[in-house]
This record gives sequence, C-alpha cells and structure tokens, in this order.
Amino acid sequence: MLISFCQDIYPMLCKKFPNRKIYLISDHHFYHDKIIKYSRNLFSNVLQMNQYIIDSHNEIVNEDDIVIFLGDFCFNNG
Repeated sequence: MLISFCQDIYPMLCKKFPNRKIYLISDHHFYHDKIIKYSRNLFSNVLQMNQYIIDSHNEIVNEDDIVIFLGDFCFNNG
C-alpha cells in the first residue's frame, strides 16, 4: 500500500514542484522518553533528543522542500 502511494504521489509532486526535494521520513518519536533507554542512549532527556532531531532535520531539509511524515511522529507528553 505504501509503495503504491509513493509511486503514485512522487511523479505528481515532482511535476508540480520541480525545484523542490521530496523527503519521506518516519519514526521521530518526539517526547518518547523510553526510546532513549532502548536506542537513543546518547541523550540524557527528551528535550535534548527532540532538539537534536529538529536541528538535524533543519540541516538537511530546506524551507521549500516537501516532507511527508509516514508515522510515529510523537508520543503523548502528558
């Protein structure tokens, strides 16, 4: 299903926005404090992890680029 979606939408986006890069991303896991223990143990807390993700994203993705988030964007913080 996802592959079909990507195959369908990618040509349309390229045609409509020929000068923009297109990114498919997932699993940011903002505010998921338990993930630090299991796979992101270089961070001491979620705020530090969140800021790192944001900074890394902004180093690569330009303001006019297209970003499609596929899932697991964040966990409830409350």
